[in-house]
Amino acid sequence: MNFGQYNSYSTLKYGIWIDGEFSWLDDASWSTETSNFFNETMQLSVLIEPCTYEGTMVHVISIRNYLSKNREIKLFFNQSPNESSEEGVTFYAPAVSALVRSFGEDYFLMNGQMGNRGIVQYCANFKQPSSIAEGHVLSQPFSSGGTMSSVISLEGEIKANEESVAYLWMCHGTEEQVLTNNSLTQLNISFIKNNKTQVCSK
Repeated sequence: MNFGQYNSYSTLKYGIWIDGEFSWLDDASWSTETSNFFNETMQLSVLIEPCTYEGTMVHVISIRNYLSKNREIKLFFNQSPNESSEEGVTFYAPAVSALVRSFGEDYFLMNGQMGNRGIVQYCANFKQPSSIAEGHVLSQPFSSGGTMSSVISLEGEIKANEESVAYLWMCHGTEEQVLTNNSLTQLNISFIKNNKTQVCSK
């Protein structure tokens, strides 16, 4: 399953790395009920709640650790366009710490936060190298043409028998619109967190 089709142009796929193991959420090892996923081997559950905030699609991701130990976790997000375009460009923009895809005047921006950290790893031309099984992807800040499948990671620690929350957001529009909406979302993460039910019901 490609969970989270943001629009007709692209799809989004989730991956989890923890305790030295990696899997995509559409692997057979995950059982699912709507947007709630559980992996018995990993002793981990993932709840994904899509919300719309100020014209931006936000995914609120709640991850629960069922083991009595703190664990390092990495969330990978693989975005792939539904159609190939030789004119498109994908790049990591350091000024806004986000991955951006442009087709002429049409822009997509993908960003996120886990704890107080933003994007850690990024690749603008992702071809699922074997290194992702070890929790790593080749850093590539720019790619043009082709399918331009891209990936980013959010990383942190999830405490024993506790839940952590991560946020992934995607903006679509003109360059000015995606930059403005990205900034608004970053500034209001605490509001989204504290008013999750209200925001997700919009």
